[in-house]
Amino acid sequence: MVPTVGAGRQPRFAPGPLAYPWRTLKKASAPTRLISAFSWDDLRYFLELARRGRLAVVARHFGVEHTTVSRRIAELESVLEEKLFDRSASGYTLTPMGERLVRYAEQMEVGAYGIADAAGIAHARVETVRLVTMEGIGSFYIAPRLARLKAQHPHLMVELVTSAQMGDLTRREADVMLSFTRPENPGVVVRKIGWFSLRLYASEAYLAGHGTPAAATDLKQHVFVDYIDELVSIPAVRWLRDAVAAPNIVFRSTSMSAHQSAAAGGLGIVLLPSFTALGDTRLRPVLHGEVEVRRDLWLSTHEHSRKRPKIVALMEFIRREVEADAAYLQGKSA
Repeated sequence: MVPTVGAGRQPRFAPGPLAYPWRTLKKASAPTRLISAFSWDDLRYFLELARRGRLAVVARHFGVEHTTVSRRIAELESVLEEKLFDRSASGYTLTPMGERLVRYAEQMEVGAYGIADAAGIAHARVETVRLVTMEGIGSFYIAPRLARLKAQHPHLMVELVTSAQMGDLTRREADVMLSFTRPENPGVVVRKIGWFSLRLYASEAYLAGHGTPAAATDLKQHVFVDYIDELVSIPAVRWLRDAVAAPNIVFRSTSMSAHQSAAAGGLGIVLLPSFTALGDTRLRPVLHGEVEVRRDLWLSTHEHSRKRPKIVALMEFIRREVEADAAYLQGKSA
């Protein structure tokens, strides 16, 4: 601030050139003016909006009004003299310039956490990381193991999104994706971390009433539960057709939990992953030495996010758990 004195008046302070740096951008060289004008706080708001897409969600995250978020973004766009977001009724999506800025802003974020760690400063704010995957592996395998992750990273909170559709990391719908097929989206870093087996199961009541199949050829005499084809966009999840030719379906659902419960109630035979069926005492194995389907496990994140501490923490945790549980996931042990 620059002090000024008028005739017969007390000294007062008028804004200096750095009080509103974006107003003086034209007078300085491009690198100098941008470095002087940048606000890390504005970049934090920018990153969160890029990841969440809605002002209200970002406002709740920072504990401010949505108008504050809007103002921060407007100030950053003014500094850069670039449009960073396209606004629509569905939310905010990054422009090409916004996509470019995300890469560098996330590097700054990683550096900020690195400085805090080096100085022994605890992270006061809870860090949220969003994982998208299918319902079965999310509910029956990932969720029961999250207490161990919390013990290792107390500041980390996982948001688990289960869906019958493939998530889109390039649209920032999630931070990390665990999928049964390899994502082909550009800008995504992918790693295969293991595989799991699926086998047939039925309840004692069903087998008592319909008989126990002695061979795969007997399956045409039985009934099954399965997914609703038109509501599942992931071909890898339509796994029953890989085990049984032209199955007679008597119940369909988008929910694996519903499949399992229906089969446990005696409605039909179900094809289930080992991570959900092995511990269910209501179900009995059917043709385990003859019928098996396998699916790979792929872990992915956006290339610009792969070094963020919270992303690294979650991905490394999932990778270690899957590797340690290889025999269990492959149906070789309970």
